[in-house]
Amino acid sequence: MKNQRPSELGSAVEALKREFLQDVERLRPRLHRYCTGMTGSALDGEDIVQETLAHAFFRLSTLQDPGALKGWLFRIAHNKCIDFIRARQRQPEHTEAAEGSYETPDQLEAQRATGEALEALLSLLPPKERAALLLKDVFDYSLLETAEIIDSSLAGVKAALHRGRSRLKAESSAGGVQRSEAAPRSFPNRALLDAYVESFNAKDWGRLQTLIREDARLELVGFAELPLGSSYQTNYAALPWEWRLGLGYVHGEPVVIHYRKYADGWRPHSAIRVQVRDGQLAVVRDYVHIDYLLESSDVDPPAPGVGHSHSA
Repeated sequence: MKNQRPSELGSAVEALKREFLQDVERLRPRLHRYCTGMTGSALDGEDIVQETLAHAFFRLSTLQDPGALKGWLFRIAHNKCIDFIRARQRQPEHTEAAEGSYETPDQLEAQRATGEALEALLSLLPPKERAALLLKDVFDYSLLETAEIIDSSLAGVKAALHRGRSRLKAESSAGGVQRSEAAPRSFPNRALLDAYVESFNAKDWGRLQTLIREDARLELVGFAELPLGSSYQTNYAALPWEWRLGLGYVHGEPVVIHYRKYADGWRPHSAIRVQVRDGQLAVVRDYVHIDYLLESSDVDPPAPGVGHSHSA
């Protein structure tokens, strides 16, 4: 391989990467569910899945037992979740969402009650207890497997499970996470994003371009990062399903929601995060190719045109 040209080497690496992603495809929804449970966000959870797979691919030579792939991936994902949680705890309590900060810890109290009560309660636990309960009680890992993934002793896992279950029982008895239906939820840059959604749905690409900075960046999660140009809009127009964009919330985070029409009606398909700078869109991070993204998520509204409470 030492005589390979750079282009040939790049092609070989891409081929290996495609093969690796095919091998782990069936594990991705489970990894995502775990990372979502750890971070409290389906979008942050997918970002960590992407980091996990990238890390695993470039460290694949260190995996001596191919049969241990699942546990190895969960261990990498767990460590990245812990890094994410620690970084979030070091951040200032709140910065304006317009500049790319999407969720603060106290937004949990503003979310509506959902059927995902376990995930809501798990979010109240410290990371180790949260991880132990997710792995043992949700994903059915053994105590030994759980200990290996979270780098703990068997006794440590048992103690974390005991503390976590006791806390969940106490919270459930007290009524769980209390949320106020009347609590207003903000949507920064509402006028700009309304115009963005309206232009996109109408396929008014000329108007859309006036809302986007010349140096705007597109991040297609799991695929590519490139300038935000006209190809993005034309590719959307060519999608093989009927779609519609709308503003809403995923786990309490204000985002653009991509709805897809099925035989039985509209359902959330994916989400789009945006960053605004100087009154225009600077970054669009689109999860359109992650088909499992919102499978177990708290999405409001659940379909375009269904009312939800928010303030400008």
